[in-house]
Amino acid sequence: MNWGVRLQKFGIIIAYCLPVKLADLIAALLGLFSYYLLAKRRSIIMENLSHIFHNERLSNRDLAHYCRRTFINYARIMHDFLRLKFMRKKILIESVESSGLDNLSQALSTGNGCVLITLHLGNWDYAGSYLAALGFKMNALVEETSPEMFQLYNRHRSRFGLKPYPLSKAGYAFLHIIKKNQVLAVLADRDVAGNGVKKRLFSGIWRLPRGLGSILVRRHIPVLIGHMVLNYSGRRRYSAAVTEPRVFSREKDFDDWLIGHIQNLVKRYPDQWFVFQRGWCS
Repeated sequence: MNWGVRLQKFGIIIAYCLPVKLADLIAALLGLFSYYLLAKRRSIIMENLSHIFHNERLSNRDLAHYCRRTFINYARIMHDFLRLKFMRKKILIESVESSGLDNLSQALSTGNGCVLITLHLGNWDYAGSYLAALGFKMNALVEETSPEMFQLYNRHRSRFGLKPYPLSKAGYAFLHIIKKNQVLAVLADRDVAGNGVKKRLFSGIWRLPRGLGSILVRRHIPVLIGHMVLNYSGRRRYSAAVTEPRVFSREKDFDDWLIGHIQNLVKRYPDQWFVFQRGWCS
């Protein structure tokens, strides 16, 4: 068993044994510690932030503030992800205030399934579990990590009914949701496969996954964008929203629509965009 899996399992025990508020505080402190310890990850987040705020010309001090918040927020959402192992459905549902969920039902009314695009923003795994707990037939394309970590994560993801598909099985996932008229969640803001297309994003060139728009156009699949972020002002832990469904006849129109939403959401929640891998093209 690798150390990553051991730490995750230890984290589950801590999350189970401690009161939620105390465990959340410890997670925040660990996030702050990681900010100072992980210099390479810190430099990646700083680069992301410099592109996001290129027009504002923020000082390094201001960028460092957002960077610290990113590490802290990531530790907090990971704490919640680990809690999915034992969390009751009622607690999960009550922790989220949401809007636009009827748009998912509208998209499914076509009988052709639908694709729910999300980003590495907020708590995407928690969002999938939340929708599955509400009764939506959820599927998700997920990144393939080490076998032990992959199995551990998928046990969390599938506890409330979500069905994960590794990226290597993407074709099967699309056929399944079309045939069964279900929802497929896709993370579309980072080129995980390594064969992405270059697109203008903020002040730089960023790689996005290749082929998603082509499938949506060719199959006439309705597509929506959803997000779930930590809620600083409301009484519930998370705030979630889903856009109205769209069906695209041109891949370029889909690309423009996607990039516009990525920029809008990331700019609104810059300290909850958890991309710790380099993605900007020189």
